[in-house]
Amino acid sequence: QRVGRRMAEELFDLLTEAGEPTGVRKERKRVHRDGDWHKAVHVWVLAEQERELLLQRRAFKKDSWPGRWDISAAGHVEAGSSAIDAAQRELGEELGLHLPREAFLPLFVYQQAYANTFHGKAFVNNEFDFVYLVVLREKRPLQDFQLQAEEVEEVTYARVEDVHASLRDKDPNFVDAYGVDDKYQKLFQLIRGIYEDREGSVLAKATVERTEGGQGFECSYYTNTADISHEDFEKAPFT
Repeated sequence: QRVGRRMAEELFDLLTEAGEPTGVRKERKRVHRDGDWHKAVHVWVLAEQERELLLQRRAFKKDSWPGRWDISAAGHVEAGSSAIDAAQRELGEELGLHLPREAFLPLFVYQQAYANTFHGKAFVNNEFDFVYLVVLREKRPLQDFQLQAEEVEEVTYARVEDVHASLRDKDPNFVDAYGVDDKYQKLFQLIRGIYEDREGSVLAKATVERTEGGQGFECSYYTNTADISHEDFEKAPFT
């Protein structure tokens, strides 16, 4: 189900290339026009039992990567907000999946420097991406997700290995802003560890909780028991 929502112009807190705050705020369109550094979040949803990742196809009217397959949910950290708040908000707004902070496992920060042309307009994306993993005990039916029409065309599940291969091979149907030939490879290494070395993985100390995940449907998720808090994760060195 796709639901339309009125979108307001976003304001971002600008950063230096080293990740230091500048004290300047700027509108989203101007940020991507000028290539200013800013914060964003990537939220990957893993269905543990099926070993599948939830993917979204970006809406065809998006100003960047229209119609391409992408992360489960992603978005910018708005001015004055935190990365974990943005992660919760994007997952709720884009997919209708509302989960508490402890469902988000902080993984790493990815420094993305990207430039391309979409719809005949230049688009520059210089951002620090705070990458999170949400692990569901089992996958939910696709029809359970309430999709934000302005952002998401559809969702699907894909095997972790297939997603890795698509990014590695630079499949033109996927967003090409993050590749598995650099630091983003860590995502798949951490997921692989869940199945190959559970005691040494990001789920080593996790417990399963059950909650309503939006639209009244319930889902079981693993809790965040990482040694780093959400607050410290956002303060961690970026490079």
